[in-house]
Amino acid sequence: MLQTEDYARDLVRRLRPESEAEVERRVEFRMRRQRVLRRRPRPLNLWVVLDEGALWRPACAPATMRMQIRHIIEQCRRPNVTIQIAPLGISGQVAGDGSLTLVRFPQQGLQDMVYLERPDNAVYPTRRAEIEHHWHIFNTLVTEAAPPEQTPRVLARILSTY
Repeated sequence: MLQTEDYARDLVRRLRPESEAEVERRVEFRMRRQRVLRRRPRPLNLWVVLDEGALWRPACAPATMRMQIRHIIEQCRRPNVTIQIAPLGISGQVAGDGSLTLVRFPQQGLQDMVYLERPDNAVYPTRRAEIEHHWHIFNTLVTEAAPPEQTPRVLARILSTY
């Protein structure tokens, strides 16, 4: 949800070496998905806890990493976006390997959704206990991470190293 087009393209190429047409299709999908953050009248609320280690590990060329970090700093200004940086090491201890996405629907009666992205697949746990476990993980990360108002400063410090 926070990736620039160039950063997404580099990730897709690195993780899934496919045809250039397939790379572009995946990148376009990622960019279209971000529209929900800008839609009117009610943009989606997004709360992200980024692992600081992921920001220090260059996933692509330095210029692309700089653009990506600047983009995240810009997203911090959006009223519907909250971004926190989890300190080095805490994410792996709490959340394990890969990203965790939680979706809470505004409609009453709809169960929360969990999406676990892994290098070679995706998992959608559906049992109530699994969903509650992943909410506990997210809440722990939110508690351990730097407060959102510190995020631009943390990102600027990382940006200065690229």
